Amino acid sequence: MKMYHDKRGHINSERVILEIKIHKYYWKSIRNDVKNYIKNCAECMRNKIGEPIKLKPIKIISKGPCERFVIDGWKLPKHLVEITGYEWVIDVIDHFTKYLWSYPVKNNNAQNALYCIKNFCMMVGYPKILQSDNGLEYKNNIIKNFCENNNIKQIFSSLRHPETNGVIEVSHQEIRKNVILEFSRYPDNFDLNNTILDAINILSSHGDSLF
Repeated sequence: MKMYHDKRGHINSERVILEIKIHKYYWKSIRNDVKNYIKNCAECMRNKIGEPIKLKPIKIISKGPCERFVIDGWKLPKHLVEITGYEWVIDVIDHFTKYLWSYPVKNNNAQNALYCIKNFCMMVGYPKILQSDNGLEYKNNIIKNFCENNNIKQIFSSLRHPETNGVIEVSHQEIRKNVILEFSRYPDNFDLNNTILDAINILSSHGDSLF
């Protein structure tokens, strides 16, 4: 457990269990033992990292790549804002492939959201659906006009069911965890963009097992 949790960036219990099984180890109480180990991990408790977000079982099914993109942003901790000059990270993900990209931005506004959407579309193609929460950075004429001009249906997660954005919420937590952990280890050589890229690579390597 120490090998696959501590030395792999304090990954969550499901990923630790997966790593253990991949390397041909197993015991009856593996799930409870791993969860208890992570629950009592001093570094995880200090940075509030380790376990995935608990989401209600509302499942959205996509039939293929570029059918649905999900976008949302998360705020960097204050000490990292002061160091990096960025306040937010905007994540965009292809719901079917789980292909993800994250963009550090100074402000969480419509212009920056549009930049991220356009950049992601240039990399993987234009979606049929763009899904977000009801934030004003997405619910505005700038994003609306872009979607209309590119035949994209814009939809918003229900206020009563924010868990429909679950796939992007999981990515938030995983990337944020890696950013906080990397800074705690290497504060003098911290690079936000490289750290986010490393976190994206970790997410990509685990694919559907994480979501």
